[in-house]
Amino acid sequence: MYSDFKCADGWSLSVKDDNGKASAGTKGESVECSFPSSTPLTREFCSYAEDDYDLTDTHYCYVPYEVLWNELAHHGGVADDSPYKPYFLMKWAYEREADRLLEVLAKLSKEQSRVHALQAMVKPAIKNPTP
Repeated sequence: MYSDFKCADGWSLSVKDDNGKASAGTKGESVECSFPSSTPLTREFCSYAEDDYDLTDTHYCYVPYEVLWNELAHHGGVADDSPYKPYFLMKWAYEREADRLLEVLAKLSKEQSRVHALQAMVKPAIKNPTP
């Protein structure tokens, strides 16, 4: 079953609704899309088209979530009044960003430990300067 959703700029697309289940793509989580209202903005999304000549009257098979997410971002994201919300995609994006945030926090924690070590070495020198 396909569900239609639209983006903030009015661009719309049909997405195969498998109740949040991903298609069995070779590149991980993917989805099948069809019949965009106008030519997609990203080359990467267009590369999944079955018909290279008419990009609005074709299917896009095994589109990785990240590619679809990037295409939607170029159209301003999913519109608030969209009849369909791709929650599976929103969940994926949230988890991806949460993982990236955890990586950044881990790096900051390491840097903070280095700063504390440097401060511990410098403080005695500042308190007791050598002549």
